[in-house]
Amino acid sequence: SFFHTAQNTQFKMGEVSPVDLGEGRVLIAPHDGIMLLDKQTLRPEREPIHIALSAIALEGKNYYNVDHLNHLTLASNERSIGIRFAALDYRGTEDIRYQTRFYPAGKKNAPWNVPTELSSIFVQDIHPGEYIFEVRSTNALGQWQNNTRQLYVSVTPTFWESTLGKALTIGFLLIVTIVITIL
Repeated sequence: SFFHTAQNTQFKMGEVSPVDLGEGRVLIAPHDGIMLLDKQTLRPEREPIHIALSAIALEGKNYYNVDHLNHLTLASNERSIGIRFAALDYRGTEDIRYQTRFYPAGKKNAPWNVPTELSSIFVQDIHPGEYIFEVRSTNALGQWQNNTRQLYVSVTPTFWESTLGKALTIGFLLIVTIVITIL
């Protein structure tokens, strides 16, 4: 039951989707008739809409049930990531828009992508380092929410990209240069 009247009568909702009649009016169909509501009287929720991470794709493999993740470490051979997400507003998805950004950790004022209805992002050829993925959304009424969801992404370097690998490469080149110079 979704509504309670002053007499504490409960309305049980049917399976019919609400109908937007335009001019700020919505028609809903509980089991016992119909109700006409004014959109102005519908107040936004007190809590922002939750954004759930629904799937992550790494090198051709999909992983589901990932909403619990706050940090993800990619192996040295994983340089591309796909992230799917959803704003959990059960009133509908027609007016939900998302903005995303994927940027190096520590960068200030990274720009947001253009608002879109697409609920996924794909980033490829990521260099080793620490990154932050952020997504925010509107609710089903098209109102921007204070619901930014973050995922920290660490990309592990290959051996030759690591500090030790670079030091060994430079050392080897110095030795070769010295040997060639002496001979």
